[in-house]
Amino acid sequence: MRSRYYIGQSKVQAELDKLVMNLNYYGINLALLSQFMPIQYTKVREGKLANKPEALIQDRIRNTIDEYTFATQQGLL
Repeated sequence: MRSRYYIGQSKVQAELDKLVMNLNYYGINLALLSQFMPIQYTKVREGKLANKPEALIQDRIRNTIDEYTFATQQGLL
C-alpha cells in the first residue's frame, strides 16, 4: 500500500478525518468488518475490542507489526 506517501497531505488527512468521523457517527457494520478485518471482527464479537474506527485501526496496525516481527525472528527460534 502506498498510503504512506500521501497520508501526510492535508487534503488526504482531512478526508481520513471525515471517514473516521462518519464511521463513529454511523457505526461499522459487522458483516463488513468480518470481511475486511476478520481478526478484529473476532475480537469485537468476543468483547475484547471496541467497534470504533480508532481502536480497529490501532489493532490492525499492531497485528501487522506482530506478523513482521514473527517473520523476521524465524531464524532465532
